[in-house]
Amino acid sequence: MICRRTANHRRGFTLVELLVVIGIIALLISILMPALSRARAQAQQTQCLSNERQVGMGMIAFAIDHLQHVPLAGSLNPAGGGSGTPQSLNDPSQRYWSYVMDGGVPHVMPLEAALAPYLGMS
Repeated sequence: MICRRTANHRRGFTLVELLVVIGIIALLISILMPALSRARAQAQQTQCLSNERQVGMGMIAFAIDHLQHVPLAGSLNPAGGGSGTPQSLNDPSQRYWSYVMDGGVPHVMPLEAALAPYLGMS
């Protein structure tokens, strides 16, 4: 005996069933979104703290190599608007800070450039 399909046999989902499933998915997404945004904010905070720690470790490594002097930041020569020279810093032997030559005149290296070798950026 061969079974034949009856006319009442369903072949797919009804519109109501699809709308219920879509509604449940939307509800789950709305519940999860705040948790995901909190996790993203926590990850950004952790990354920031890690960056601050790396800069601090770079400052310590710089100080170890430069007789316990940390790299200088900002302008040390307000009249000229540039960085200080070894003579203005009382460092004629150029032992305490990193210097960059500008037209044959040494100037204190900017903070970012001074820390670059210690942060793996050079």
